[in-house]
Amino acid sequence: MKKMMLNILVMFLLLSSPALAQSFGYTSGCATRVIGVECVWFEYPNVFLPLYTGDIYLVLDPGLEYPTGVDEVYVEGEIFLTTVFCPFQKSYYEIRVSYISPCDECPEDYVGDLNGDSNINQLDLTILQNYLSGYGREPVTIEFADVNGDCLVDFDDIAYLDDFLNNGGQPPVDCACDVVDTCSFQNPGDVNNDGLIDLSDIAYLAAALEGGGSLPPIMANADPNGDCAVDQNDIDYLNEFLFNSGPPPVDCTCISPYSCLTQNPGDFNTDSMYDLSDITYFTNWLHNDGPAPFPLSNADANGDCIINVGDSKLIVQMLFHGGPPPVDCTCRNPEFMTVCCVDETGNVDYDPADEINIGDIVALVDFMFGDPSSPILCEEEADVDGISGVDVADLVYLVDYAFGDPSGPIPVDCF
Repeated sequence: MKKMMLNILVMFLLLSSPALAQSFGYTSGCATRVIGVECVWFEYPNVFLPLYTGDIYLVLDPGLEYPTGVDEVYVEGEIFLTTVFCPFQKSYYEIRVSYISPCDECPEDYVGDLNGDSNINQLDLTILQNYLSGYGREPVTIEFADVNGDCLVDFDDIAYLDDFLNNGGQPPVDCACDVVDTCSFQNPGDVNNDGLIDLSDIAYLAAALEGGGSLPPIMANADPNGDCAVDQNDIDYLNEFLFNSGPPPVDCTCISPYSCLTQNPGDFNTDSMYDLSDITYFTNWLHNDGPAPFPLSNADANGDCIINVGDSKLIVQMLFHGGPPPVDCTCRNPEFMTVCCVDETGNVDYDPADEINIGDIVALVDFMFGDPSSPILCEEEADVDGISGVDVADLVYLVDYAFGDPSGPIPVDCF
């Protein structure tokens, strides 16, 4: 009777597996042609979609033609699951293109668009402010931050962009320089940004590192020894310079030097809060080519110097199950874990909580019997019985564990 019930449940899942959605909305942006073994697809970084790899097929509306002699094109159109047949499938999506033209290397409309969303707005101004202060990620294209066209990326660009957005000032200029200077606004050693390098800078940095003072207004200025880290060594360096004829501060250092001051492990989206949006952000980054956490150390929530699904699992456990909080500070450059399976198998749908439920069974059914088959992010998670790959025996095993009475054996540990 137990096996009969399991078989009925499996058949129900096979028959009721939901059809894939049709449209994923309108998009626009530049795509770069990639030649595959059998198919042609395009690198297209503008969207975040489930299982999206950053590559996409273009299907032109009747009457449209590809511009000749170019590999990069600007497109506008609607995103769908792909109808393109390719034996070595690269993308799950296509853009049904309603407009196509050559994509200029640095179109005027993109200068000032620092996050690559094809808009120039207050978010771009915030990105520039945070970046130059050393507390935010670099613009998607650094040349687009030179909005006043003087070949420098500095605080004058903040004033220029603010004037354009909020006071009706001049729009960003066309790309003026192939290379821009990001050092002109730095004055390493002037930690408190008062225009002087003196004892007050040592006191300011010491208070910040001890946790009782304000953060440096420009983080790069807190790295006088130029090693791209803000720590006790910088205090010692300033002491030597001011009182023992030591070498002067460097002229230019990293815009965002490493420091525990700028770390907040687990705050994946850098909004100074721990919530469900961090889990979404982490998942989009790890699996869908979404933007990376900044600094990268924020992705190592459990402080083991390795980035994997275990870090998002810690945040889920803290938010919903009373688990421990993230660590205060971790490695400067944590490593990605090359294996995708953590702890036990069974998390077939690869949800950040690493829980086994009906979603995993549906994902396994879609993978094995869907038409077309729905890929899974980590096949090792689906090999729940640990025997010779993924097959129907794993589906029965997983259903038996999740819904059997009594429950079947626990999925095996990851290899």
